[in-house]
Order: sequence, then C-alpha cells, then structure tokens
Amino acid sequence: MDFRLTAIVWALALTLLQLQLCLGFQVSMKYQDNALRVTNDFRAKHNVPALRMDESLNDIAFRCANYYTHKGNIDYSCPYLNRTTGENLFSVKGWFSLEDVARMATHSWMEEEKNYNFHKPSSSGATNEFTQMIWKDSKKFGFGVAQRNGYTTAVSTFSPAGNQLGRFTKNVFSQFTGSTGFNCQNMQQTHK
Repeated sequence: MDFRLTAIVWALALTLLQLQLCLGFQVSMKYQDNALRVTNDFRAKHNVPALRMDESLNDIAFRCANYYTHKGNIDYSCPYLNRTTGENLFSVKGWFSLEDVARMATHSWMEEEKNYNFHKPSSSGATNEFTQMIWKDSKKFGFGVAQRNGYTTAVSTFSPAGNQLGRFTKNVFSQFTGSTGFNCQNMQQTHK
C-alpha cells in the first residue's frame, strides 16, 4: 500500500510541475504577444506592415535583456546581436510584472515620436527606438525581459535592422499619411 501511495504522490507532483511549466510558458508568451500587438498597432498608424513574432529573435532579446540586467546598464553592447538585428532598449528600477514592463517599454519608445523631425528624417539618439519600432523594412520581431536585484531591462529585437543611414525617408512615415513631412493630427489641431 505504501508503494501505491508513494507512486500516486509522485504522479501528482509531476503533473503539478508539468502544469506550472506549461502555465509559466503561457504567461511568458503573453507579455511578448502584448508587446507585438502594441508595436503593430503603432506601426499601422504609420502605414507600415505588421511584424511577425520570431522565436530566435525572442531568444536573442531575452539573452540581451539578461546581459544588460547583469551588467546594470544599457549601452547597446549586447554580444548576441549581429548587424542585421535592430535593438530597442528600456530599463527601470524596481520589480514589475512582465506585462507592465512590456507596456512601459513600448510606450516609452512610442513617446520618442514627439522628438522626431519628419521634415528632416535622420538618426538621433532621442528617436532611435521610435524609428526602429516603425521602420518599414523590418519584418520580424522579438521581445525579452530580465529582472535582477530590483533592476529590470526590456529588449525588442527587429530583423532586418532599421535606422539605416540614408534610408529614413523610405522607411519612417508620419501618422496616417504614409509619407514623411505631413501629419493629419497636427493639421486638425492647427485648424480648430
């Protein structure tokens, strides 16, 4: 009888462990799906095609997030990237849910739009995450978050990489128009 009870307990423990692993995987995928959804909604406002999730880019994004979190700062030095992969970085002190970090990061990158000059399209440290986020020629997306000692890092990866010098006019569009230099929202606010 003891053997049967032990076998049942072990079977139950194994089932619970498998369930936790499955649920943990689903939870971790949710924040990545949310980041992709927000990014694609924003890209649609800029008249560029939606990105598709790429598992290898998710892996790179997580590895880079872990690298920066252990380093304690973000400086675009992740050794897991190559020249064909673009990268957006976000960090915050404190512990947050993965979903909250995804929301904070994507909204931070979208906020950079207000600093971008659509009349003089170019690269700028104040807008590089925004321009990478909506870069028309980027097709694939990955997202990862790492937390350590109250420091949280989020990384988005894009392929092909954006922010290519000399190609901003063909890849970065103002909202609602599909071309640079004209913004319907600004026109509506100006004529009220």
